[in-house]
This record gives sequence, C-alpha cells and structure tokens, in this order.
Amino acid sequence: MIIGIVVVSALAVIVGGTINIPWIIAIPLVILAFWIASKKSKR
Repeated sequence: MIIGIVVVSALAVIVGGTINIPWIIAIPLVILAFWIASKKSKR
C-alpha cells in the first residue's frame, strides 16, 4: 500500500510537470484507482 502511494505520488509529479491537472480532478481518480486495486487484490 505504501509502495502504491509512492508510485502514485511519483506519477503525479511526472504528469503534473508536463500537464497541469487540477487536484480536484486528480485526487478522486487516485482514490478510485486505489479502490479498484484493493477490490482486485481481495479476489
């Protein structure tokens, strides 16, 4: 889980540096990605 947060943070820095994505849009997408990942890992 911690590794996932680090990866997402790194991607946010890389993507944020090239494309300005509003955090209002980015944060729910990150939460959704973690939710999908947790559902997949439980199966």
